[in-house]
Amino acid sequence: MSHVVMRANSSQDIEGVIRDIDVLKVLFAELMEDGKEKYLILIDGKIPDTAVEAVPEHFRDEEKRREYYKFFKEVSDIYDILSPDAFLRPYIEDIETLAKMCRILKEAYDPGISIDREFSRKIAKLVQEHTKSSKIRSSLDLYEKRGYA
Repeated sequence: MSHVVMRANSSQDIEGVIRDIDVLKVLFAELMEDGKEKYLILIDGKIPDTAVEAVPEHFRDEEKRREYYKFFKEVSDIYDILSPDAFLRPYIEDIETLAKMCRILKEAYDPGISIDREFSRKIAKLVQEHTKSSKIRSSLDLYEKRGYA
């Protein structure tokens, strides 16, 4: 008798998890849309050099940076939960660009902090896998290209 009850609860639990995943997908899509309008627009159409300059310039105000870090943490936490769901495919380039923006900000304003430790494992792997096809590069990449390093 208790075995049947256990099954019913497990089935209900699974339905609850599926509903929760669907809610997270909606929230993630909304956050990414906000991210496009609020953050990705900063570098839209810019060449890598000017994109790298535009990011720290826009976030000179510490409150703006905190807001961005909070936004990025929420996006990356949801990404980690949903990954490797195919739902994420259309967002990969944008999440990768947002992660690189975060890296640029950390390099510019918090140089003593290890950036890789702050990125989730999945986000860090995503950035490493797709670094070559990005809209912006870290400032370190630009310095090396220009012969400053």
